[in-house]
Amino acid sequence: MWLAIPDHNVGSEFSSVQSKLVVPVFQIVGDFIIPGRWKKFHLPDYTDFASRIGFLHDDSLVSLETANADRVERCQGDNDVLRPADRGSAKATDPAPHGTFQLKGFDTIHKCLDTALQNGYCLIDTAAVYKNEEDIGICLKELLPKYGLTRADVFITSKLDPADQGPGAYEACIESMKRLQLDYLDLYLIHWPGTKKLKADDPKNAEMRRESWKALERAHREGKCKQIGISNYLVHHMEELFMYAEVKPAVNQSEYHPYLLNEDVVSWCQKNGIQFQAYTSLGKGELLKHPQLVSIAERMQRKPCQVALKFAMQDGIGVLPMSSKPEHIIDNCGVWGWSLSEEDMRTLRSLKIYHRYAWDPTPIV
Repeated sequence: MWLAIPDHNVGSEFSSVQSKLVVPVFQIVGDFIIPGRWKKFHLPDYTDFASRIGFLHDDSLVSLETANADRVERCQGDNDVLRPADRGSAKATDPAPHGTFQLKGFDTIHKCLDTALQNGYCLIDTAAVYKNEEDIGICLKELLPKYGLTRADVFITSKLDPADQGPGAYEACIESMKRLQLDYLDLYLIHWPGTKKLKADDPKNAEMRRESWKALERAHREGKCKQIGISNYLVHHMEELFMYAEVKPAVNQSEYHPYLLNEDVVSWCQKNGIQFQAYTSLGKGELLKHPQLVSIAERMQRKPCQVALKFAMQDGIGVLPMSSKPEHIIDNCGVWGWSLSEEDMRTLRSLKIYHRYAWDPTPIV
């Protein structure tokens, strides 16, 4: 489960070649050239969606300091928490995301959600494999009214269990909605390019992915999923998807941090209008102990977690930090009103060692 402050309306679809949005992170054009042929996609209205998938840097990815300045209220304080002035239009890329992946148990989830909503967080990212959707649904029924919020004020993402890849994908989506006590999901992702019980090199993985995507497109058409996307897809997985997709994926959620820059995936997403959303941005805490990162944090009078998050943000990456501790949930908001120098950015990029902390999709054909 992840959380982020949303603040843009996810709107209508468009497919005109004149429909073009240019922002520092990506361009949206109604028709895309696919190798060997043209392919027309139904595209969401990214004018709103672009700034709603995690922390966004002040001058990248539809900056909340510029494009959304009229819709955001800065809460001054030690942590520089950002809160939306208008919370009635939740979206997936708004800032202040908080993740609670691997957190289980009603009391723990309730504490995290309570702290997050109190501090302006509005995006909740969960997944079937997290086994916490039911508790999230129960907590939200209580906590949204507590803070004067409605369903429209939060953006909720869930993901397809790899065990349900293929023919069972549509029903799996419906079951996630039931557990969350929702009439619709704002975003639903294929969590993994592989299928449970299939070997990584089994060509049937591609067939199952296609079936899943068609199921997600059905849920999208029926209004059950406002947006649909993917997670842990590599470039060849996305190239394959583009050959049959009628609805373009809005998001690719993958691992990203200074140890693993994932350059080819990030570049492909940015060139093709898919918002790259990072998880494990803090390297499961290990990254935060690196001497060079710590040195930058001390010089900037910031915390290492804030430097790690800001690094991704300044590269136009939406981030989804996670913590079960209220003080860390608040710390993760302290990324506004300052920037890393180009020298600091180069230093952090130089740390790359191609180390993964999470799933490795490389073997999946």
